Amino acid sequence: MAWGDGALRLFPPWEPRIGDYLVPAPFVPGVVVGGVTFLALYAWPFLERLRTHDRRRHHLLDRPRDHPVRMGVGVAALTFYAVLVVAAGDDIIARLLRIPVYDLLSVFRVLVLVLPLLTGALAFLLARALRRGDAARLGDLTRADLAAARGREPPPAAEEPEQPARDRTGERIELWPEGEVWRWRYQDPDAGVTLVGNRAALTEEEAVAAARLAYPGVDRVVVPGPPPAAPPGRVRTALRRGTDLVMGVSLLVAALRQRRGRRGPDGPA
Repeated sequence: MAWGDGALRLFPPWEPRIGDYLVPAPFVPGVVVGGVTFLALYAWPFLERLRTHDRRRHHLLDRPRDHPVRMGVGVAALTFYAVLVVAAGDDIIARLLRIPVYDLLSVFRVLVLVLPLLTGALAFLLARALRRGDAARLGDLTRADLAAARGREPPPAAEEPEQPARDRTGERIELWPEGEVWRWRYQDPDAGVTLVGNRAALTEEEAVAAARLAYPGVDRVVVPGPPPAAPPGRVRTALRRGTDLVMGVSLLVAALRQRRGRRGPDGPA
């Protein structure tokens, strides 16, 4: 409730009248701000779905660079509430800094309006620069990437880039149809890693989007059918056979003990 206390301190003492009713000054910062906050939290997924027409299932976190608008709005909102939290202790800050509390309130009133806009715009530009450029991290951004982020979104390419051949070495994403659904897996033969997606996709586009989200920047290739499973090694085969043998012997011993217990020491009952 610290940000609620900060909103009460920063909001000016306005008491407007609506007809014959007087609206008290704490109503807007105490009720309206809190109500709008939680309403926005619940409504944001539905509003974003209406704007993007994306009705796919999302079980993995999206990268911030892939959604610059969401990134900018989120950073601006966090900055807004961070200023409110700090403003909740204006009396303590004024005492420590030895400045008038009313002057400090004026500074916070300016910051709560200006700082979220600046941080949100900066986050939006950085996310767009990361998405358009070749930088893997924030520290790898160049002036050219930042300049490109201020321009318009380039039009989508008319043709898809050439996909790798099926016998090409290196890591890649393999997609294949399985009945009415699509499945995919990540494969890196050099490292001996094969990871299969645990959820089927209704279309090829959904499978590509899921694979791209999990492994961005990895080439993908469509295979005609389910790729053959890797043959088990000798150690794995020996362990599996040994486990089956131990389980069989354990069941046989348990059955013999149960039969002997039913007969008793003097023969069958």
